[in-house]
Amino acid sequence: LRSIQVTLATSVVFVALLFGWGAMEVGNRQEIDRMMVQLKSQSDRPVIGSLGTMRSTWVFYSGTTVRPMMGDNGQQAVDFVSRSPDHFLIVTDAEYDSLRDRLPNHVSVLCSIPNFLKPEQLHLVGQRSEAEIALRGTDGQTRQR
Repeated sequence: LRSIQVTLATSVVFVALLFGWGAMEVGNRQEIDRMMVQLKSQSDRPVIGSLGTMRSTWVFYSGTTVRPMMGDNGQQAVDFVSRSPDHFLIVTDAEYDSLRDRLPNHVSVLCSIPNFLKPEQLHLVGQRSEAEIALRGTDGQTRQR
């Protein structure tokens, strides 16, 4: 009986440590909070859309709804992010590549993070401020002085 109790107690401690370590690892690999800090530094009233991907945790981290954009070959997403400096779009590498040539010059990637547990990046796309365009130009590259 004593050996069963010791084995049971050891198993419970092992499982608790394993799940505790796993939760810490998952937390360390999620970087969506970094993207949301960037988003909130750009706007007090962000309106967020997504194309090609969607995670319910984005609602938690952003504190607002996230509107999925579907169909019409991404034109709805281009129109959405071009409409206002408070509109932002979260897209995957593939979706950004399909939209890039249709985005106006003042709309670009503001922040990129690894897509959690996938071999790709997530991009926060939005309008750059006039000051940033003056500093970096329309292509996003820092100008030589």
